[in-house]
Amino acid sequence: SSIDPGWSSVSGDDEFIAAAYRNIFGREADPDGSAHYRREMAGGRMTRTEMVRHMKNSWASSCGTRPLA
Repeated sequence: SSIDPGWSSVSGDDEFIAAAYRNIFGREADPDGSAHYRREMAGGRMTRTEMVRHMKNSWASSCGTRPLA
């Protein structure tokens, strides 16, 4: 799963997280979720691509569809 080219060029992590929330979930990022992803990326535990995959799988699970590979 790759990052959507429409918002992959966002430079700052906060802006990237906000764009990902808007594009994947159709809403603004909640403070806890935003802080979680910010910590994961800052700590080197998650890349932007991994974050997007995680978000999409979370969304798919909540809809009862199959997670992405």
